[in-house]
Amino acid sequence: MEIKGYLQQRNNKWYYRLKYVDEDGIKRDIMRIGGKTKAEANSKMTEKIAELQAGAIDEKMTFKACYDEYIKHIVQEGCKKSTINNYNSCYNNHLCKLDNVKMCDLRQGHIVRLYGERQYTNYRVYSIAKSIYRYAYKLGVVRDMSLFDRLDSPKKPPAKQNYMQIEDFKRISDYLYSNKSNYKYYVLYLYIMLAVELGTRRGELCGLTWDFIDFANRSIRIKHNLVGGGRAYVDTPKTITSNRVIYFGDNGEFLLKSLWQLTSESRLACLGDYKEMYDGLNIIWRWQDGSIINPNYFSKKFQAVQRKLGFDKIFKIHDLRHLNASLLISAGVDIKSVQQRLGHTNVNTTLNIYSHVVGQRQEQSVDALEKVLKSL
Repeated sequence: MEIKGYLQQRNNKWYYRLKYVDEDGIKRDIMRIGGKTKAEANSKMTEKIAELQAGAIDEKMTFKACYDEYIKHIVQEGCKKSTINNYNSCYNNHLCKLDNVKMCDLRQGHIVRLYGERQYTNYRVYSIAKSIYRYAYKLGVVRDMSLFDRLDSPKKPPAKQNYMQIEDFKRISDYLYSNKSNYKYYVLYLYIMLAVELGTRRGELCGLTWDFIDFANRSIRIKHNLVGGGRAYVDTPKTITSNRVIYFGDNGEFLLKSLWQLTSESRLACLGDYKEMYDGLNIIWRWQDGSIINPNYFSKKFQAVQRKLGFDKIFKIHDLRHLNASLLISAGVDIKSVQQRLGHTNVNTTLNIYSHVVGQRQEQSVDALEKVLKSL
């Protein structure tokens, strides 16, 4: 490829200009800022010529086209539907403003101008844009990752944990049990009691099937994740370590058998019209007609009950998982066992989330040690 280069000075800046015919036979005439000196401009021009002669990049691919290719790629790689939905949401709300920008023309300013006031949103915009750009780099659409090397990542805000106390939980559970004649309240009561007993994620508990409950060994195998939405769908658990076995005690057995009895009564009342399966699975959480309970119901109803009881601080359904872990650690269960029960990939995740409880245990250990030493 024959490339002709020229240097030109304008307004105290040096520019370089390149003229050539690309691989498609199209004449190209580009001009770029070279720097403040002629030497800088000449150096950049030489680099650009070397790049073009090494192989022409796709100068036509837009950010939108690259994003579409990237989504197809991660779908083929088995990326979860929920993750894809999160990516699409961020793209449609923020990154879509870059739709027609060519990947080779993308600059730091394009990304920064998408930032707003919310720290977490900025972090998501940056991280997803970087993933798209890295994919473009793998495709050879851009030459390097220098754009993001020079762009500072917004700090990801620390997750704000809302720690529920056992008194808060008892207030909610007592209210639901006192209204157990109401099917919706009773099924929510059984759900929150099992959530604190098992410490599962919402989707894991909602996706639990009778086939994976072993009453003889008092164990549950986590194999599915029911994702809420307009129509709930069954997915795999969050991570590889989320596929695990959880053991339960007398209380857990009583709750599960109570739920089984409730299901059996509904099945009999439907006189053969009971909906037995959902996507081929015998999921345990059902309405009276056998249709499954969408995970969103538990989340919304749980918070609605708190508002009805006049709670100043409203807890999420996921806070029941935190309560389970806090109770286990406070009871002296080692952190590794807690990690395995929760299905965390790394023990550091467990330590970071429950550092306040671990700290309390250390203080108790010091007090116990002091008593022993003083008795010597």
